[in-house]
Amino acid sequence: ISYELRRGRNVLVVAHANTLRGLVKIIDGIGDDEIQDVAIPTGIPIVYKFDKDLSPIPTPKGDRQTASQIHMSGLFLEKPGLLKEALKREEEWASSVPGYDYTMGRFKRPYTSLERSLYKLEAERELGEWAGQFIDWSNIED
Repeated sequence: ISYELRRGRNVLVVAHANTLRGLVKIIDGIGDDEIQDVAIPTGIPIVYKFDKDLSPIPTPKGDRQTASQIHMSGLFLEKPGLLKEALKREEEWASSVPGYDYTMGRFKRPYTSLERSLYKLEAERELGEWAGQFIDWSNIED
């Protein structure tokens, strides 16, 4: 990423929310505790601008035409109100999945890739068990 940015090119990064959170943490110098306050909703791009030293360029508050969050210098590309709606939808989804908060909130430190994968598998298993209660197994052929 930095190689392309140093050459003045635009870079598009498409990744899982935890990966994006890690990049935001590095770019903005956000601490372990503060990163917990940063929500990155699915499907809303974040735009960063950098100076020649690859430090993020903060957008003057009066010039902001899109939404941003505390601790972040990046701006969300969104229609007014879309970010708030997306964050609310993600919060509702997380609260409707049994065990989500417990599984995802066990540690306050960043996960290793192995931990993240194991917790994701556990959350998927728990979701499958929960969803299984709504299936009429007698109507399913082998």
